Amino acid sequence: MRLLLLTLLFLSSLDTAFAAPTFPPGSRIGLVPADGMTFSRASGIFENASKHASVRFREMKPEEYALLERTITDPNPKGMKVVFQERTTIGGYPAVLVTLNQKSQHGFLLRKWLLAVREPTLTMFIVVQSIETPEGYTDAAIRRMLNSLVARPTVPIEAEMTELPFEIGDRAGFRPVRMDTLQIAMTEGPSDDLYRLDQPVVTVAFTPFKTPGSSVAQGFAERLLKADPDLKEVSIELSQSFQHRGRLRQEIVGQAKDAASGKKLVVLQTLEFGRQGILRIKSVTRPGERDAHFRRFRSFADGIEMKR
Repeated sequence: MRLLLLTLLFLSSLDTAFAAPTFPPGSRIGLVPADGMTFSRASGIFENASKHASVRFREMKPEEYALLERTITDPNPKGMKVVFQERTTIGGYPAVLVTLNQKSQHGFLLRKWLLAVREPTLTMFIVVQSIETPEGYTDAAIRRMLNSLVARPTVPIEAEMTELPFEIGDRAGFRPVRMDTLQIAMTEGPSDDLYRLDQPVVTVAFTPFKTPGSSVAQGFAERLLKADPDLKEVSIELSQSFQHRGRLRQEIVGQAKDAASGKKLVVLQTLEFGRQGILRIKSVTRPGERDAHFRRFRSFADGIEMKR
């Protein structure tokens, strides 16, 4: 009997070892999900609702690893209790794994695993949770999943753009640089660094969100732009609404500063309100290049259509 049990455990470990990792659209990070977990295109995470379980990824810069490590190893995290911390390796790369317990808003206990991995070209941050009962995932099952974590060198964005919940018609000269399940960022120019803002940047994002009524669409759009965490000191020059292919759109032209660098920017934000959610198209460039890019920004926005 003992031999049979050991054999079954060995075969189970082989399943994970030889299974191909799953990469969410646009993500460099992939893994072999635990049994029963599937990828949700609506939410962009791996999940198993029956176990209140989920896996979320975040790609960060390599130099952000040290700060992330200090943050997640806080011995007294607010609202959570540390169960275990360890420094380890994942795929040969330095990593830190923290296990915590947290009471959910519904009153039951959740187990959380926070993993930070320092790969040479990026920092990987993974957050896993599962209900803390015999019906939830075991620590061993989650560790097997986390040990399957890999980072692919590049993302085949052109091939994966078909998975987005919207279609891009006229690209107006912009090329895709980064995407995930619900959004994409594009630019024009040789650099893929979207944070320098030396090149025009357009982002398109779909949010499954209850659409506000047309009477409050303008106020909603203005509040959304002013609350953008990448911008500060936003001032609005123009706000107008119109119909586009039978759907309400709200367009805002404004000036702002980049929240991180303080660089001055001009912004064109277009919101489209659909039955299943809101499409946001945000285009930014430097003030001196406004005339050169704004017509193309509008052409790009006109060519985008929601699939839902």
